[in-house]
Amino acid sequence: MFSKVAVSLFFLCCMSNASESSQEKAFALCGDILRVALPLAAGGYTLLEHDYEGTLQYGESFGTAALITGWTKLTIPKTRPDTEPYSFVSGHTSMTFAPAVFLYKRYGPRIGIPALGLALVTGATRIAAHKHYPEDVIAGALVGILPALYFTTPRHKSFALVPKASGRSTGIQLKLTL
Repeated sequence: MFSKVAVSLFFLCCMSNASESSQEKAFALCGDILRVALPLAAGGYTLLEHDYEGTLQYGESFGTAALITGWTKLTIPKTRPDTEPYSFVSGHTSMTFAPAVFLYKRYGPRIGIPALGLALVTGATRIAAHKHYPEDVIAGALVGILPALYFTTPRHKSFALVPKASGRSTGIQLKLTL
């Protein structure tokens, strides 16, 4: 279901046969929608799953990314391609990568991969709409990714015994996911 919504949003927002100016506006709108929709979806998903530990971890991840983004925009004066201020880092990108990486790490690839795809689309829209340079988007992605990796733990802890063969030796390896 999540991946169907992701694909629909992508085509709805980003695919247009209109003029170049209209396409830029469509890309900007797509990025604006995803900037709000993906964080809300991630937070809502934790609540639907009754995963209150995940809700806290998401809040820590997203909040840290938001603080770093705001601080960076205020302390590094860089003009956007469209001559507006506050280019570095891309807030849209950081605010979509934080929930996407959180979803991937907390709930796995089934929900995480579509979310990461939407985060990538968001970054691409910021470049296509001439709101950011590629380095702003890359830095924004890192600002979203790093707190999510730090604060998030997988929801289901597990362990497994895995056969291991290396050279002439064989054995069993214990894999523990914490």
